[in-house]
Amino acid sequence: MVVIQKAGFPPVLGDFFCSYLTGRKTMYKWDDSVSGLFAADIGVGQGSGLSPVLSGLYIGPVMKLFSFELISKEVQLLSYVDDGTVLTQSTHLVQNLPKLKAAYGVIFRLLTALGLVLEHNKSEVFHFSRSWGESHPPIDLGFAPYTGDTPLGPKLYWRYLGFYFDHSLTFREHIRYYSTKAMTTVKALGMLGNSNRGVLASHKRLLYCTCIVPVATYGLCLWYLQGTRLKGIIKGLSAVQRLVALWITGCFCTSPTGGTEALAGLVPMHILLKRLAARSCACMATLGHSHPVCALLEPALMGSAPLVPLGLGGLSTAVKQRLISPAKDAQAACADFTETFQALHPETEPGNRLLDMFLDHITCHLSPRMSDDRYGDYVKQLDAALSAARRDVDCVHISSDASAPKGAFQASLATLVFRGGNRIAQIVAAGGRATTLNAELMALEMGISTALAGGCSSLVCFTDSTLAMTDLVDPSLHSGQASSLAACSALRAWFAQDQ
Repeated sequence: MVVIQKAGFPPVLGDFFCSYLTGRKTMYKWDDSVSGLFAADIGVGQGSGLSPVLSGLYIGPVMKLFSFELISKEVQLLSYVDDGTVLTQSTHLVQNLPKLKAAYGVIFRLLTALGLVLEHNKSEVFHFSRSWGESHPPIDLGFAPYTGDTPLGPKLYWRYLGFYFDHSLTFREHIRYYSTKAMTTVKALGMLGNSNRGVLASHKRLLYCTCIVPVATYGLCLWYLQGTRLKGIIKGLSAVQRLVALWITGCFCTSPTGGTEALAGLVPMHILLKRLAARSCACMATLGHSHPVCALLEPALMGSAPLVPLGLGGLSTAVKQRLISPAKDAQAACADFTETFQALHPETEPGNRLLDMFLDHITCHLSPRMSDDRYGDYVKQLDAALSAARRDVDCVHISSDASAPKGAFQASLATLVFRGGNRIAQIVAAGGRATTLNAELMALEMGISTALAGGCSSLVCFTDSTLAMTDLVDPSLHSGQASSLAACSALRAWFAQDQ
């Protein structure tokens, strides 16, 4: 409660947690039998959504106090909820041992002062080195059972957050583990059908894309890097996809891999991995300016995140040229983007969004599927809305749509604006290289801006797009985001003029 209070949260939140975490009681029911009340002062239950939040709030002061210690200049402390990691580096592995021992002692002292228990028997040590034949020494933590003649020895592989690390960071064990896991899952899918019966081939492919690919490519950004040799280590993943292709198509086991993958509609494994890695790097450009991952990038892209010693901003040019890292690949991908993105904007704040402020001003008619029995009623609602809009001379109704053809062609968009039954504007424009959704948002924004500029008392829009209020109104931003926010800004001013 003291931590929550000093963190600046309102008193009502502290009172809630005080009543929630203390003085609770529970009872047990079995069929018709109900027990009496039992004390249940056990804090937050295992698996609760509040557990990581409260753990982060409580462990946060430990990391803050650790940064004031002298050892923090040579050692980094990371924490994922209650799983902490201590990092240090030097020219020889033996030089790391006294730094780790000193940092471990400081962390033990801080956690003990806050009433937390550091379980020494769950500690692990792991060394990373690319030198051939170098021994990996054990460490004396100074706490039982890892003291004196029973030091803590390093493991052959280190499992952390589901990732498997080896000493040279080749990630062969990681790929082997998840390719084996994916292979066993694929063989289990065989009970769902074969070439004569069972689910359809399209459903088999959907099962592979949704259930197998995420398992096989877990932790892809760790090992799929520019400049690494990948042909040998992805053989296990290629074998998984070959087995899937044979299952989908029902071909013989001697069929060529490329042909069966083409018949099954599967992208070759090396191209699939390249596409997934590129998408992951592109996500870096959408992070908030204070996101901790941004601290690993160059100062031009790191936003307001503090600089970390192991980030790209703290390395020399010669070291960065030799470096092979996911942060370096993401840095290169972000440098090629011509469109900017801001994940945090006042328009997206709960309570300040357009639908939050003017919910009673907006009515939406969402279309069901054409096979749904309600589709006929939906069409009647739209016909009634259109008829009412045509009878009202102060009402403006808009019809907009867009199309993004395949290939090296730009999107096209069109908007028709009517007042009553008369057409007052017709807009046909090119949308550039944009997706269908972005082009539809551009067409919708053009129609809304044109309608509001001429003045109207009510507005009716007919479109298959939606307002995605996600970003800043700026021409240099992504076309769909800028168009969406431009429409929201215009509607906000229009709603504010007349309730």
